[in-house]
Amino acid sequence: MKLKIGLFFAFFIGISVHAFAQNKNVTLPPNWFNLDLTANGYFGISTEKAYKELLKDKKPKQKIIVAVIDGGTDIKHEDLKDVLWTNTKEIPGNGIDDDGNGYIDDINGWNFIGSKKGNLAYDNLELVRIKRKYEPK
Repeated sequence: MKLKIGLFFAFFIGISVHAFAQNKNVTLPPNWFNLDLTANGYFGISTEKAYKELLKDKKPKQKIIVAVIDGGTDIKHEDLKDVLWTNTKEIPGNGIDDDGNGYIDDINGWNFIGSKKGNLAYDNLELVRIKRKYEPK
C-alpha cells in the first residue's frame, strides 16, 4: 500500500513538474522553493509559511550547532551568514594552516571534495568525475 501511495505521489509530482515546465511563458519567483502550494501555488518546501506560522516571535532556548554534510552550502545565505561556525584559530586568506590541523584557511569548515591545498569553488557530480576518469579508456 505504501508503495502504491509513494508511486502515486511521485507520478503526480512528475506530471505537475512536466506540465509546468512545458509552459514557456511561466516565470517562477526567485524564491519559489521557499513558497507553499496552498498559500502561494508553488511546490516549495513552505519555508516562508513556517517562519510566519510556526516560528513567529519564537527565540531558541539554547544555541544549537549543526554540521552540514553536503556540498554547495551558500555561506553568504541570509539565514546562515551571521550564524556560521568560524574557526577563530585561522587567519582568513593568508594561505597558512594557522591552527595546524592540516587544512589551510579552514575558516568555516572544509569541503573534503577538495584537497589539503584548498577548498573547491565548484565541483561536479560523482557521475561526471567517473565519466571523465574512464572516458579516455
